[in-house]
This record gives sequence, structure tokens and C-alpha cells, in this order.
Amino acid sequence: MLPVGILNGAGPTGARRRLPRYRLFALIVGICLAVITGSHFCHGSHNQQPSDVQRRSLFDEPLGLNDSLVSLPQELVSRAADAALWARKVASGRGYLLISRAAIWCMMGSDDVVAGTVTLETLLSTGWEEDDELDEMVPASYHMALGRADGLLNTANEVPRGWDHSNIWTGDDGRERNPTTATMGIILNGDDGYIIAGGNFRPAATVNDLPDPPPQWMWPTTKWTDIMAVSWGQYAAGKDLKRVYRSGVIMADTKALMESALLKVNKLPSGDLDDLPQWPGVDFVPGRTPTKMPMTPAVEAFMGLLGSSHAAGPAFLVIQYRAIFGKKRINKIKIWRSEKKPVANMLLYMESL
Repeated sequence: MLPVGILNGAGPTGARRRLPRYRLFALIVGICLAVITGSHFCHGSHNQQPSDVQRRSLFDEPLGLNDSLVSLPQELVSRAADAALWARKVASGRGYLLISRAAIWCMMGSDDVVAGTVTLETLLSTGWEEDDELDEMVPASYHMALGRADGLLNTANEVPRGWDHSNIWTGDDGRERNPTTATMGIILNGDDGYIIAGGNFRPAATVNDLPDPPPQWMWPTTKWTDIMAVSWGQYAAGKDLKRVYRSGVIMADTKALMESALLKVNKLPSGDLDDLPQWPGVDFVPGRTPTKMPMTPAVEAFMGLLGSSHAAGPAFLVIQYRAIFGKKRINKIKIWRSEKKPVANMLLYMESL
């Protein structure tokens, strides 16, 4: 059964808001309806698949108060969306529905997914340009945030790359589009089986710094997952991806989810990420029956982290591009603070299915 729940305490202090009784009742009803319909996702057949654009929307950014559940199969969306959306409106702005997080888990293990395709030409034709003369200080900063980590980082086999959305391009509608100055910084190591995702700034985070920001219709439809798939195919084709390091997490939504997850498992009494333990940090695993209701606090914490953009991006990467990575699933999430730099990091472990 696909579970639905609210990951309470997603704010910086992990505090829960008290709801009026009538709203609390509506929230419970909405969640129950979504739980009933949710069972079709993990165990039911999929007669309809969401479009590529629909699937992307969940993984491009954390689930917000006014987002729709477009990442789920259409039959689940049509029957559960109203109840789930009402539940979100009733909940606080920092509430996160675990239905979407569990959906990510189910999709990683499902055989019924639509494979995606992307080429280098796709990226170039949508305004992206690869920076093959990346300043060595950039990948060094990624490593500084990670610290020694697990001791498995092998710089000798690493290929640092940067991608900049810096070129004027023309869309399928024939209209010219201006660059957004979005940037994606990555380190690939196929021989040792890992990716380090460093400074990644989406168009939504960069256009506001421009004197004449391009409107949203000018933004590229190509995403972090597309850049990662192309880059792995270029520099690590045929290699086994085992780990994805998210270096120096600064996004407020992900940090809030980290704090909430730590509070749920009593690993951060202060509720402040400044007190996050150094390596080996804290591990979060889905357990043997992650979709069993009611969820344990540990499973809720794992699912909450899985829904953050820092974990959902790599999850969608292996969902959409199985032809490149094989059938994989994130089976452990580790977060820790570097001894060299007081910033949170995330490490996603991949298992082959």
C-alpha cells in the first residue's frame, strides 16, 4: 500500500503547528482517502503513465504548498489529488506529503516505467555549454565540504565538469530564448562508481540576478538529470554507479527536511544542523517494509529525505535513465557535517535490483 502522511516539523525548529479541530478532521479524511487510492501505485497495474514533464516536476524541486501531485500515475492523481491537495492546504506551509516520497520509492523498484533518452546535442541545442576548462578551485571546494567522508574518494579517477546555460537558443516553437545563467557543477568517477554533485543553481535561482530576467517560458526544459545522464555516458559509460555525494547542502528546504528527519529519530536534540555529527554522521534506511502502515519514525524520516531535491534528483536519474545506469534504487541516505567546513552533506547509496 502506498502510504500517505505528513512529515511534521519540517521547519527549522521542527515545531508542529496546532490545527483547528475542523481542519484537523478534514486533514485526516483527506489523508485516508489518499491512502486508499495509493495502494494502486506499488501493487496495481499501470494503464497510464504520467508524461515526462509531469514526472519531472516532482524531482526538480521539493514538494511545496501549492504543487500538484503530477508525478504520480494518472489514475492515482485523478482520484487522490483533491483529497491530498486539501490536506496540504490545511497543513502548514512546511508540511510534506509522504505519498509523493513513497511514490519515488515505488517507481525506483517498478518494472513499468518509461525510459528517457537524451543526447549531447539535446543539451547544446537548449542553450547549455560544457565548461571543459573548469577552475581547479571549484572541484576542490566540493571536496572541502565533503571532508574525508568515507575515505573512498579517489581524485586520480575523477572528471570534474561544469555546465552553464549561457547561450541563446531556439525552442520547438521557433521563438528565440535568452540564457538563464543556470550552472551545474559535477565530478564523475566511473572507475570508483560515484558522482559528486556540487554547485547546482537552477534557472529559478539565477534569473533574478539578471538585469533583464528571461521569463519562465524561455527556461530550458533540460534538467540536472539530463546533464548527469549525458555526462556519465561521456566519461563513465558502462560503469556501475554506486554512490552520489551531495556536497555542501545550502538549500533551505532540504536543510529543513534534514532537521526534521534527525528530530524524528532523536539524533539532533537541539534541532540545529550546526550540531549535526561529523562523519560517520547519521544513516537513514527504508527498512524491510517501507510502505507498511503505519510508518515508523525512521521510515518517515527516510521518505522525507528521499523527497528532498537533493535525493529525488538522483532517484529520478536512475528511474528515467535505466538504459545508462541499470535498474537501481536508493537504499540508504547518510547526512553528516565535514570536519573542514561547517556545512551539511548527503550521501546516497545505490543498490542494483
